[in-house]
Amino acid sequence: MLKVILVDDETTILEGLTNSIDWAAFDMQVVGRAKDGVLALELIKNLKPDVFY
Repeated sequence: MLKVILVDDETTILEGLTNSIDWAAFDMQVVGRAKDGVLALELIKNLKPDVFY
């Protein structure tokens, strides 16, 4: 299963991406979410995702 981190500064978009996609159907798991680049870099370093968007 691929690990995914979602990044967007708009809460509505972040929630939509998280909840409207069946990530498991694509063999993916959302392991983190960030509202800014600083937090995203921290999550990427710690969680080592396969994909970040």
